[in-house]
Amino acid sequence: MVWDGEVLSLHPAQSRACFLPVSLARPNVGLRLACGVGGLVAGSPGAAVPLLLEEAWGSLARTAATRLRRTRDPEKQLEVLNWLVLERREVSAAPDPLILDAVDQIRRLPSGAIRDVSDRVGLSARELRRRFAIQVGLSPKALHRVARAQMLLRALRAAGPEIELARLAADLGYADQAHMTHECRTIVGATPGQLKRRMVS
Repeated sequence: MVWDGEVLSLHPAQSRACFLPVSLARPNVGLRLACGVGGLVAGSPGAAVPLLLEEAWGSLARTAATRLRRTRDPEKQLEVLNWLVLERREVSAAPDPLILDAVDQIRRLPSGAIRDVSDRVGLSARELRRRFAIQVGLSPKALHRVARAQMLLRALRAAGPEIELARLAADLGYADQAHMTHECRTIVGATPGQLKRRMVS
C-alpha cells in the first residue's frame, strides 16, 4: 500500500523487481501487507495492476486519503495506513491457517519440491495454487523464488565481502552460481556481485 502524496494505491504481489517513481517534494509512505493476508484485504483476488483505493474501496479509502492529505508527517501518515488496513480486516474474510502455514514453510525452504509443502498442509497442489492466487497473489513456486532471493540478500548482508558466491548458491539450493545470478537479477534488479559491491562501498 502506497501513499505518494496525492494518490492512495495498493500494489499486487510481484515476482520481479518493481520500481515506483517518487517525488522528493512530498512525503512518500508505504506499508507492506503480510503474505497470505494482502489478497483478502485487497478484495480483488489475482489483481495484476495497482488498485486506486479511493475508487476500489469507496468511503473508507476516501476518509483515509483525506486524513493523509491533512498531514505531511510520515509517521502520522503511516498510522493512517495501519488504521485503513485494520478497518479493511474487519470486513474481509479471516486468513486461511493452512495457507499461512504453507507460506511459512515455503519461506524457510532453500530448495525442494513445492508438492512436499502441499502434502504437509493437507492440500492438493492444485488447491494450494488456487488458494495462493486468492490470498497471496503469487503461485507457491513464485513465492519460493522471491523468498529464496530474500534469503540471498540476508546472507550477503550478514557475510560481508568475503562471501563465496558459488558456495552461497549451493547453500541456497540454486543449480549453480549462474542460476543464482539470473534469479537475483530478475527478482531484485541486480546481480549478487553488484549487490556485494554496493554493500562494501
